[in-house]
Amino acid sequence: MSVLSYSQTVSVITGNTTISHPHNKPIHIKLSKNFVITKEDQFFIIGSNNITIEGHKNHDVIIGYACVVGNEYPGLVRNGTTSTRAYDNITIKNITINTSPINTVVLANNAGWIGQRYFGRNAKNVVIRGCTNKSIISNYGGGIVGSDASCIVAECVNNGVCSGLECGGCMGAFANGARAWKCKDNFTGIISGNGAGGIFGSSSVGCIAKNCHNEAEISGQGSGGIFGRSSGSISQNIATECYNTGTVSGVGTGGIFGYNHNTGSAYKCYNTGLLTNTISGSNGIFGNSSYQCTAEACYNTGNIIASAIGGGIFGFANSCTIRNCYNSGSLGTIGYGITSDTGGNANLIDHCYVSSLAITGLDPLHVSTITSDVVSNSSDVVEAVGVWKNKSADKYLQGTDGSIWIRKHCGEPYQLNYC
Repeated sequence: MSVLSYSQTVSVITGNTTISHPHNKPIHIKLSKNFVITKEDQFFIIGSNNITIEGHKNHDVIIGYACVVGNEYPGLVRNGTTSTRAYDNITIKNITINTSPINTVVLANNAGWIGQRYFGRNAKNVVIRGCTNKSIISNYGGGIVGSDASCIVAECVNNGVCSGLECGGCMGAFANGARAWKCKDNFTGIISGNGAGGIFGSSSVGCIAKNCHNEAEISGQGSGGIFGRSSGSISQNIATECYNTGTVSGVGTGGIFGYNHNTGSAYKCYNTGLLTNTISGSNGIFGNSSYQCTAEACYNTGNIIASAIGGGIFGFANSCTIRNCYNSGSLGTIGYGITSDTGGNANLIDHCYVSSLAITGLDPLHVSTITSDVVSNSSDVVEAVGVWKNKSADKYLQGTDGSIWIRKHCGEPYQLNYC
């Protein structure tokens, strides 16, 4: 093990390399353009506060060695473990990870290509910014940071396929108090694991995604465009100004949140991706079995093509609030415009709309036999078929800031004004 105790440019590391100053003075490590990883034990360990690691903007960090079972890569930087607190004021920026086409390296379970498992645990001001992953993600792991993370991930991109269980395009499973800002799962970052998410993996708690989006196809039981499946306990995750454009399919999936979220919130979010499934419905914003969740100023234009019930905003919602939301995606033959509601009850549906183009015979808002829901100031159809009139938007689709909805062309549904 070697130690870096002052700012410098690094071309090579041999084994675990600790970055540490005895008096916590700032250290800035730059990776040279020919920096590569050739063994599974070559990674940085944060050993003091106030450290920055910066990649070369025009060159990828290539990870390549003869990878066999037991020497999968754990991630480029460690800051925190299951038993040790992470260090404060840490920034990792402008690093792109790629694996060698000759020696395909496997990411360890629970790992992230840049930040290892437990990254930022119980620490302050730990940020991964402007980083990109181009390689395959494993079980419970993340393209940028691994599972059990408590850090901030900003302006990061995942291009790698997520083929493991409960993994995330940017953050792995079990994130706690983590933040994602302006992050993206590109169309190449296909998500195919049960419980996975385009940005966060499964079972996150107290996490926030803001201005994030997913473009990739998502499939797998309980998966979601931004957040993967939840454990069902109180999670209090928040998605603000996020969207999904990729196809979502699988049992109980959602365009923004996956299955079984409790006290989750979506504000100014939308889904335009195709919602398709053959067993249990895919849903525009929240997946099945949501409890005490809120969707406000959200919409779905993605078509529901399935042989099982789906909802334009919620599926199987319990004690949820749906306000200032609309659906104009086709509901198929057994879909519902706002919430599918079978197995759910006691929801508030307030100031919501369903386009007449979406209706195919079922009650467009929710299941008509559910009498415990409170439906107020909502309409089955827009005033004019296929046209969203200004007075309708002003009255029924106005958000909390008074200017949520705009329309660019006649006949198009209103969209959020930041798009």
